[in-house]
Amino acid sequence: MEDKVYMKTYDVIARTTHQVRGTKQSLLRFGRHNQGSALLIALMIMGVLMTLSLGVSSLVLGNMRDSRVLIERTKAWYAAESGLERALLETSKNPPGFETEKNGNMGIQGPEFSYSVKSTANKFPIENGYATLRLSESVTIPLFKGATDELTVKDFHVDYYLAPNISNLGGFISNDLDILRWKIFGIAADGTMEVINEFVPANKGNSEQSPTCFGTKPNCYNNANFYRRRLGGDGASEFHKEDIAIKTFLDEHKQNFLVLTNAVNTDMIVGGLTLSEKQRLANIKYRVIEDDSGKSNLTMPTIKISSNGTFGEAKQSLDLEIKRDTFLPVFNYALYRTAD
Repeated sequence: MEDKVYMKTYDVIARTTHQVRGTKQSLLRFGRHNQGSALLIALMIMGVLMTLSLGVSSLVLGNMRDSRVLIERTKAWYAAESGLERALLETSKNPPGFETEKNGNMGIQGPEFSYSVKSTANKFPIENGYATLRLSESVTIPLFKGATDELTVKDFHVDYYLAPNISNLGGFISNDLDILRWKIFGIAADGTMEVINEFVPANKGNSEQSPTCFGTKPNCYNNANFYRRRLGGDGASEFHKEDIAIKTFLDEHKQNFLVLTNAVNTDMIVGGLTLSEKQRLANIKYRVIEDDSGKSNLTMPTIKISSNGTFGEAKQSLDLEIKRDTFLPVFNYALYRTAD
């Protein structure tokens, strides 16, 4: 009996021991499994945090870079404006035809600038084609870009034609009708200012391909009215009218200015057109060409200024065209009427 009880007790103890061992192994396996999961989760969290950190750092660096570029561009812009202002100041202090190229800076290690002033060429307009002179409008073009003889225009001509062809639009202008008045002002050897002037017509059939011309070029209108100043017997100044060649006047004078005025008489345009239509049609196309080969002494009606500002990696550019100052209106007036 005791043996049976003993055997039963032994079996209970053995089963309990086996269960304890199984539970222990299960706990060990569970612990090892949880340790792997925790490590994986920790790595994932670290990866997410690192990604967020890199993203935030990238945004911060990008904003810093954008701020730096914006500051550099702003400083470069002000540098370009500074160059532009200096160019305008130099232009205002110098005579027509002034040109230059210069560099400068706005302090040690500060923004730098460079600017150029361009105001001369060997023809006007610079591009191929013609400029437009509207009814009663005047334009003044200096025939020099400096005080020395080599910077003075000695040979030039002006091509012009009436555009559009009014005869094709129901109107008509006589072949010998003067349409353009020109003057040349110049300083004589004694320092006085003298002038020659003339009216010139539109030749029959003139056009862009076959314009009318005046100037020193052969086969162009090349003479003008000149009132030469002389001293009379009583010592008073007298003016004697004479014809003079344009070439002669240019050689005898310096600092010459050419003035062109549209003097079309709209009363001579017929064909049932209204006054406003006649005024819109009465345009003269013209171009001025220096005939001295290889020279560019014509001063343009507009001055072109280019300015560049740099700071760091930024560069800003500004371009400006300004109309050059011309004579006071009293120099350009013209009284003209076609006889009835």
